[in-house]
Amino acid sequence: MLTTASAQVKYPAGRTVETKYGSRINVVLTLPNGEDVKLWSNPDDQALTSLRKGQAVQVAQGIKGGWQLLQTQENGVTQNQSHSTWTNEDKKQIAAKVTEHAKLMKYCLEQAKAHCGEYLETSEDLRAIATTLFLSVTRR
Repeated sequence: MLTTASAQVKYPAGRTVETKYGSRINVVLTLPNGEDVKLWSNPDDQALTSLRKGQAVQVAQGIKGGWQLLQTQENGVTQNQSHSTWTNEDKKQIAAKVTEHAKLMKYCLEQAKAHCGEYLETSEDLRAIATTLFLSVTRR
């Protein structure tokens, strides 16, 4: 079961350390219950290196008990660019990309149904195949 929590950065990423997994950095976070946890990553991880002392973040605890940073507008794909600082041109480009992806997903759903429909038992099967097609095309 996935557990999410708010946390606060106690110690931001500092020096790079050599471990048996190669060069790594870590960030120490304080959970609401007072427990400190470390998040480890590669030195080029923008999400971890951009965190500042005292910053509030969202984390998730996986099945094995390890914690990881959740992607947010502040530390995710937008690389610290808040939507309020997007120009009209940025917004137009984002809208065009979303529309393009929506059309591609629709096409993937149609193709999955046309070519695999007789093998599908549920709508979830159709969605899974269409998502696989979509991801394989967009990750090129």
